Amino acid sequence: MDIDNLSVEETLVLAKLAGTPEGARKIVATMTKGLRPPPEKRKLFRAPYYQEKFGREIEPSLRAILADKKDRIVFYSDFPYISKRSLYLRIYQAKCYAEDNFENLEDSKIKIGVNTTNKKGITLKYLTDDVKPLVAHPLDNPNALVTWRNELDTFLTESPIGTKFVKDTIDLSPQEVLDLKLTLNGLPGIISVVKQHEIKILKIDPDEPSPI
Repeated sequence: MDIDNLSVEETLVLAKLAGTPEGARKIVATMTKGLRPPPEKRKLFRAPYYQEKFGREIEPSLRAILADKKDRIVFYSDFPYISKRSLYLRIYQAKCYAEDNFENLEDSKIKIGVNTTNKKGITLKYLTDDVKPLVAHPLDNPNALVTWRNELDTFLTESPIGTKFVKDTIDLSPQEVLDLKLTLNGLPGIISVVKQHEIKILKIDPDEPSPI
């Protein structure tokens, strides 16, 4: 109940009982005490699925996820009578209600999302606190990567047969190794070895048999 959204008649009745509009507001506050979510959740207070009924409906699944830390999925096929968007809102708003009102579900670390793998339903994922650190390697020479790639391009287009290209001060990612292997394997007259920290290339006569 919100006095700002009461009808004129309801406001007058409350004001008469309380003596003043401010008194009426206090009555409303007393009547609704404990029913409203925290301020940051107030936007959901009038949401259609932000209700105890739907909170109780999803509560067992939330507690099961917190207990075994395993993800769950709610299949669209189990709710053929509502749209996919409505099901998402139902689960999300019910989860918010449960977190706001039920014991030991505050900040439950459960994320609601759409299953993008096979698009069969709505997922409830347990969010872990474990974060794998991102490893950033120091780059002594910021221009080193550009330099050796330019040298490689020059070698492939201008160097004569019998010339070798060797780089052993590099650090390639697995994808870069694969990409470079695919590129060089498609070139005639090229014998190459590509590893994470080493590139060796020999130019041969494409019309002559390979020495290896």
